[in-house]
Amino acid sequence: MYSSSQGAANKDLGQLLSYSVLDHAKPFFVGNGDAVTLTLNFGTIAPGTNSDPQTFSIGNWISNLGVTAGLDLDQILASGDIGAFTLTLSPFANLASGSALDFSAAFARSQAGRFDAIYDLLFSDENLPGAADLRTLRLELTGSAVPEPSSCALLIVMMFITGAKRRSGAKSYDDSQVSLILIPGCQRDNVYASGFPRLGWRATSLRMMFRSLASIFWMNSR
Repeated sequence: MYSSSQGAANKDLGQLLSYSVLDHAKPFFVGNGDAVTLTLNFGTIAPGTNSDPQTFSIGNWISNLGVTAGLDLDQILASGDIGAFTLTLSPFANLASGSALDFSAAFARSQAGRFDAIYDLLFSDENLPGAADLRTLRLELTGSAVPEPSSCALLIVMMFITGAKRRSGAKSYDDSQVSLILIPGCQRDNVYASGFPRLGWRATSLRMMFRSLASIFWMNSR
């Protein structure tokens, strides 16, 4: 058998090969040190309103070897109250070493309560021979929606006092009349007012405030 290749004709033939060895990528939350969990707390908003968005960034480290594989976000596993949050994060590929991508999250809910969601982010090296799955990052979002006193609540209290005064012909103010009034969504001394939704807000401090305001209104109306 005859071969015309140089390798067959010269067993000592040499050929220069060039290749690169890359270190594995490593995902991290920018500004969060080496921690694998980032928590964004949106605090408290009123039901039916939107929170201000909060931003976060995901980066790919710079290896001590000097050359690093690109970073892929392959999958996002979401759990919890994910319907209460909006997130701009989505899978991406080949994020270069030393680079970062910016994302944002926001909280909005029409019902009252506390809401929490967890997003597990699954990463890998870019699609190269020897690519491997990398550490998982976790994004935690939390926020509460709490009803605020209605703007008409004070008017209800004033109307009640005025009506009580007209009916009774009272010459003095009795703050016990005010204690009968509860704002929808609140409770007084662990007793819920009938006909109002049981949202669980304690009304003690609000009741004291309304008593003070009602007393001023009563004195001015004499």
